[in-house]
Amino acid sequence: MYKIAVIVPSYSIEYSLSFINGVCDYFSNKEVKVILAQTKYPNSTVTLFDYQYWSNYELLQAEDIDAIIIGTGVYLSAYESKNVIDYLRKITNKPVISAGVDLGIPNSYTVTYDCKGVFVDIIEHLKNHHNCKKIAFMSANDTQPPEAIERYEDFLLAMKKNGLTFDESLLYEGGFT
Repeated sequence: MYKIAVIVPSYSIEYSLSFINGVCDYFSNKEVKVILAQTKYPNSTVTLFDYQYWSNYELLQAEDIDAIIIGTGVYLSAYESKNVIDYLRKITNKPVISAGVDLGIPNSYTVTYDCKGVFVDIIEHLKNHHNCKKIAFMSANDTQPPEAIERYEDFLLAMKKNGLTFDESLLYEGGFT
C-alpha cells in the first residue's frame, strides 16, 4: 500500500477542505493511504505556537511516505513561490505533486487546469443568452499567485474573443476571500 501525504496550510480554509476531499475521493478505491498534514504558512507568526504546525513538515520526510501532494495555489495566495519551494527542497527525494503551479524543482509534477475555454464559454453564454455586455471580474491579482494572474488574462482573452471590451472599473479584488 502506498502512503501519500497531502499538505495544506489550514483545514479551516474552504479551498483546502475541497482539495482534501477531492484527493481522498480519488484515492478512495485504490491501495493508497492518504495522510493529511496541516502546516500553516512558512514562517507563520500569527500566533505564538504557529511554529508547531511545521512539525508536520518533518513527518513528510519519513521513509514510508511515497509521495507528497501540495495544494500549491493556497500557499501562493500568501507567499511567493520561492518561499514555498525553499521549504519543499528538503523533500525532493520523493515525488512532489503540485496542484495549480509548476514548482520547477526536481522530481516534481504539476496538475493544472486551463481556464481559456471555460471563460470563452461563460462569456459567450452571458452575452448571447442574457444580453450581458458589461461583465465584472472578481480577482485575486493583488496576492500575485501565478494562477490568479493567468485566470484574469484568460478572462480578458475570452472577453476579446466574444467581441466585448472589459471596463477596468468592473475589476474587483477579492484576494481569495
